[in-house]
Amino acid sequence: MKIRYALLTAAGLLASSNAIAQSTGTVSVDGSVAGRCLFTTPSATISVGEMAVQGSGSTAGKLNAAVINGQTRTL
Repeated sequence: MKIRYALLTAAGLLASSNAIAQSTGTVSVDGSVAGRCLFTTPSATISVGEMAVQGSGSTAGKLNAAVINGQTRTL
């Protein structure tokens, strides 16, 4: 019985120390992407002008998606 209790206690301490260790920390992610695409045109510009909704209503100053929606460029 004492051995079982000691094993349970050790398992409990190990589990609680893992929980503490997992609550803070830093994970770094490093990687790269190999060249897979070849653009036939090196750049393109989409001119949208004023992107905010004009006026003084509840939507004033928010993004006016209509000036962007549907615009595309092929690279």
